[in-house]
Amino acid sequence: MASIVPILFSQQVDMSYDLSIKTYLPGYVNFPPEKNLTFDGHVEISMVVVEPTNSIVLNSKKITLAQGGCELFSVGSINFIILFEKLSIPIHTTFRSLTPALLATLSVGSTSPSIPIRTEPPSTYNGMYTGKSTFDFRIVAVSQNEPSDARRIAPCFDEPKYKAKWTVTVVHPKGTKAASNGIEGDWITSKFKTTPPMSSYLLAIIVCEFEYIEGYTETGVRFRIWSRPEAMEMTEYALDAGIRCLEFYEKFFDIKFPLEKQDMIALPDFTAGAMENWGLITYREDSLLYDSRIYAPMNKQRVALVVAHELAHQWFGNLVTLKWWDDTWLNEGFATFVEYLGMDEISHNNFRTQDFFLLDGMDRGMRADSAASSHPLSFRIDKAAEVAEAFDDISYAKGASVLTMLRALIGEDNYRNQYLKKFSYSNAQAADLWNVFNEVVKGVKGPDGNIMKIDQFTDQWTYQMGYPVVKVEEFNATSLKVTQSRYKTNKDALEPEKYRNPKYGFKWDVPLWYQEGNSKEVKRTWLKRDEPLYLNVNKRDTSLVVNADRHGFYRQNYDASGWKKIIKQLKENHEVFGPRTRNAIISDAFAAATIDAIDYETVFELLEYAKNEEVALSGMFAVLKFFGNEPETKPARVSLNFQAYMMSILEPMYNKSSIDYIVKNYLDDTLFTKILVRYQLSDSGVMEALVGLGGYLTQNENDLISLSSWRLTFGGFYGWQILVHFYSLEIIVA
Repeated sequence: MASIVPILFSQQVDMSYDLSIKTYLPGYVNFPPEKNLTFDGHVEISMVVVEPTNSIVLNSKKITLAQGGCELFSVGSINFIILFEKLSIPIHTTFRSLTPALLATLSVGSTSPSIPIRTEPPSTYNGMYTGKSTFDFRIVAVSQNEPSDARRIAPCFDEPKYKAKWTVTVVHPKGTKAASNGIEGDWITSKFKTTPPMSSYLLAIIVCEFEYIEGYTETGVRFRIWSRPEAMEMTEYALDAGIRCLEFYEKFFDIKFPLEKQDMIALPDFTAGAMENWGLITYREDSLLYDSRIYAPMNKQRVALVVAHELAHQWFGNLVTLKWWDDTWLNEGFATFVEYLGMDEISHNNFRTQDFFLLDGMDRGMRADSAASSHPLSFRIDKAAEVAEAFDDISYAKGASVLTMLRALIGEDNYRNQYLKKFSYSNAQAADLWNVFNEVVKGVKGPDGNIMKIDQFTDQWTYQMGYPVVKVEEFNATSLKVTQSRYKTNKDALEPEKYRNPKYGFKWDVPLWYQEGNSKEVKRTWLKRDEPLYLNVNKRDTSLVVNADRHGFYRQNYDASGWKKIIKQLKENHEVFGPRTRNAIISDAFAAATIDAIDYETVFELLEYAKNEEVALSGMFAVLKFFGNEPETKPARVSLNFQAYMMSILEPMYNKSSIDYIVKNYLDDTLFTKILVRYQLSDSGVMEALVGLGGYLTQNENDLISLSSWRLTFGGFYGWQILVHFYSLEIIVA
């Protein structure tokens, strides 16, 4: 027998599946006890064989072939039938593959294996939930197939590059409903329309007794939100957000949504946060349900973010799919990049997504990529068991950040449509994306002064881990010297040898946006990876800030003179620098101090300017992220002197705000209350917060103010009563 490999051979194309399964969920109808929480069924796979072969390799895991084995029959040029006894189809558990041992060589043409199956609960996740009034337990059958678990439902070609049409029939107990990717006695049969060609990991099947609300997009796509009956009143926001976002993406990509319907379902218990199954997106409840009377504005923003991300996948990932998982970042980085545009549409531009991306995206990617345990965006994955490594902040946050940097370089118009249109219903890899961009880039010069070759630039950022810190130092009276080195939180820790790329040696061609003195003009030049850059300055005492507007995925640092000039400018007029630039300055100052590149006295002197900031503008995001997340700065280890210092900066900001503003502002609700609680208001501030929030509640009795705002009470009996009241209203299963 030929050796078994984890990646299947490309010997068949134009595939389709006809899958029929019968689910045995308890509590509805009678069936033999041994059938409980199992399903059985049948799958027929139609395909065109493009090369003569004596074997067909399918992926399979924890599936028992029913009596009679596998039947292979032919159409057209093949005129034989082969019956397989179940023992002649070995299952190779190491690579989760199944190889029918053919009795003859298949000629080129069409063939259809027909495989009866019987399983234990394969790719179903048995999510338990409790009915609010009856406490009657019910089990929901939910599939979760990414990256490689469609093989637990039926034998199939379970790799992204094998796109196929799926026709699904679900036999389920009376009293339940079934949902799948297509549009639709004691047992009910639900047959769904055939899907467009899609990868197997996008297959979705659900059997439940949920209810739904529905609406339609302006192009006629039916849109449904499913939930437990008692949570239905919390689905309205997701329906409105989903329809608005889908309509926006159709126009933005200039590609009509390929399906007739889009379902989104809120699950009380689910293995993933959400999953982009084509036409049937699955969510945890807290990522889809929202009630403004109970939950914080930040919860509303989270629902918008996750909905926008998963709907972006309907194009980036579903319509165009990666060939193999070593380019996972193409799916996740693009969806993360686009989700912020979708959020803007959902919120009528009220979520300040460009600020939010710095907090939620770029900083997160930088923290992950500064560790020796990081990995490149694109890295070799040899088998499905290794795929989980790629679903992390590198693929999502760094991927989106690199794309953001590329957009700032080549322009918005060059970023749309061509890639999606060229590879619709097909597969692509990173090289395909860069080739498309090379075709549309006009007049953008690279570091060598010639028209930019996108792949030559992006390969440095995708095929090696890490990112640079750009150092600016005084060179002489009229010029500055700019150099780079890798930013690493632990300089002595070694990265895995397989991730070291000697071709680049942890150096990058860096697009350098910079801002000089009190001018608001942002200029751009290149810092080449193999040589320093010298910049002329107008005056010796003029400040110079790099990564202005924070387009680039890199950090900044300066010599002592450079930091003093920047601090002086911030204190005199901080609004010379935009909010994104101020965020970058603070974030990168903390990052430099973390690795002892500058002292903390410089950081604290820098923060003095923040007394003049408005509430929770971008400049303060870095403060929260640094002191809220770094383990060495947890509250128990923060001295009273430092606490007093932080409040000397934060209380002036608090005094400029109103309770109404904090309660209603999407970013400030969580950001500001977290940081105030961490360093604590004065006693007078606590009392003011209590009085203010109490007055707000009296005047807005139907608006139950978010729990994060109530943190301003810092506990106490009154605060405890409020928390108990909110808990009694809780519906979402966390």
